Amino acid sequence: MYCLNRHDSTLDWRIFGSSEMEVHRRLDILYEPCHPHIRTAATQPDEVCVIEGNTTADYTKKLDEIKAYLKEPEFQLITNQQSTNLRKFGNESIAQTSVMINKQFDAGKPTFIDAFLHLNELEDDTDYIRIGQEPHNTNYTKFSKTEASPSSWTDYKGNRYKFISFDLFMSSDKQTTFRETYQTLDFLGDIGGLLDICHMFLSIFISWVA
Repeated sequence: MYCLNRHDSTLDWRIFGSSEMEVHRRLDILYEPCHPHIRTAATQPDEVCVIEGNTTADYTKKLDEIKAYLKEPEFQLITNQQSTNLRKFGNESIAQTSVMINKQFDAGKPTFIDAFLHLNELEDDTDYIRIGQEPHNTNYTKFSKTEASPSSWTDYKGNRYKFISFDLFMSSDKQTTFRETYQTLDFLGDIGGLLDICHMFLSIFISWVA
């Protein structure tokens, strides 16, 4: 969580699920206002996330102060995208780009954005002569997101209010691209068959030896 006061704390992000790349793993980043406490004799003079009473009006006043402080907030995110380049082979078959997302949001309208990380695969069978070799598999990731949607986190007094949240999920969808090149054995088969080629060369060799 990120507390909006003059003693800003570091961003605390929560990861759910295993640290491995599994289907149900997700990362939630919430941008929330600080939750105030009621002023007492022990309250320090420089504390700003403080309210005078426990009424709804007190919480509403504090929330309005935080919104005024935010003014016109922006959500910025840089993602690394990978895609297939089917004109290339090997390491060059995966193209990498970075995309910046810049979105302005309304602090008075709690919203959330769902994003998905897709683990895809490129399977290459591109040897010149294929006799039992395994295909070359390359994994690559793709990022997608939804548009901002209204959130139900609107209860500031109940400590359930957020300006915006970003929820990243591992997608259960997987795209596999199979690629196969024209190989030498296919070429020999197209020009008359492998057996005929072997018979021709064997006949020439035997006649030369004889």
